[in-house]
Amino acid sequence: MLEYKYKKHNKSSMVKYTRNLLLLSKIFPYFTRGSKIKNRYGLLNSILFSNKYDLKFKNGIEYTCLDSKTLFELLAVEKYAVIFKRDKNKVIISFDGLNKFSFSIGSLNQEDKRLISLFCHGIRDGAYFLDKDHNSSIQDERIIKIMQAERSIIQTYEGIRFYLDSIGADSIVEIFVRRIHRSYSNDLQNKIVVDAGAFIGDTPLYFASMGATVYAFELTKTNYEQMLQNLELNKQLITKIIPIHTGIGKDGIIEYAESTSDDYSGGASFIINKYGKNSTKEKVEGMTIRSVVEKYNISSIDLLKLDCKGCEYLVTEDDLKKVHKIKIEYYSYLQGQKLENLIGFLKKTGFDSIVYKHNPIDIGSFGDRGYILAIKQQTLE
Repeated sequence: MLEYKYKKHNKSSMVKYTRNLLLLSKIFPYFTRGSKIKNRYGLLNSILFSNKYDLKFKNGIEYTCLDSKTLFELLAVEKYAVIFKRDKNKVIISFDGLNKFSFSIGSLNQEDKRLISLFCHGIRDGAYFLDKDHNSSIQDERIIKIMQAERSIIQTYEGIRFYLDSIGADSIVEIFVRRIHRSYSNDLQNKIVVDAGAFIGDTPLYFASMGATVYAFELTKTNYEQMLQNLELNKQLITKIIPIHTGIGKDGIIEYAESTSDDYSGGASFIINKYGKNSTKEKVEGMTIRSVVEKYNISSIDLLKLDCKGCEYLVTEDDLKKVHKIKIEYYSYLQGQKLENLIGFLKKTGFDSIVYKHNPIDIGSFGDRGYILAIKQQTLE
């Protein structure tokens, strides 16, 4: 028993040590000459020996970060900024000296963290941020407007709006800066899209802006309710989206694990509980694609988007009879499945497929996760 505990402790210590070394390698560029960090040695010490990170800037701004992600993003955003100063209980930040934004001093709430993350990752991919008092005559689809208020709103180049506290930076950057869906969704005028894994309405609103009618299926109650709120911000598109609180994959009542974290931003699955103890068990109606077609009297699905954390392996040949194009975010490791089995199934059912990644920093194996675009052969020109 003592030997088991010793091995378990050593393994935990090694994981923590490795994680700390990775964090140090990420933030090392911010420690070089000209660094604006006041407590460089103290921060190094907190990274190596603590579960919280004390960060002090030379201009007097201080934070205690409880996670490495926020620490790194704060350092990156300060480095990008031309204005980063304290004004009472707020930090005023600007990247051009004209458009100015603010977030809290000391303790960051969820909206603050989402804003900092959006700045960090958006700027890296070429985004330009406007505040609520400014517009631009420059036509650039990477422009994002942030209207800070009691509950702040993000507005994309095409006018799609989201509540800032409802959406993660990765979704905004992927969809509306890098435009990862454009290559397969530029012909959706008057077409039908079934979006399985509609999250908080990000992809349904994007597809609707391209002219599609979207059946937006979302498994989790939290995401579904936030999707309804975001749809209300977009009166020009709401009539083209049918939001449905349902899990896609199998018929009947299904049980899934929903995160209880206040900083939650992501999806869930009835295949696997990825949140462990930080979750509650919930139930919702489940449907197969075939049942969706029958219930909603859909004559043809021009695009089926599957981002449902494992349900892609439950799809049958009958489900795909009326589908012309599929985009899948697959997770082979969730069920011990193999990519080649999924590709083989699509080929058997008449689809040509390509496998790809769209995140430049994703170094994971295609055997574990990635994206598939599949088009039914008879629809190819």
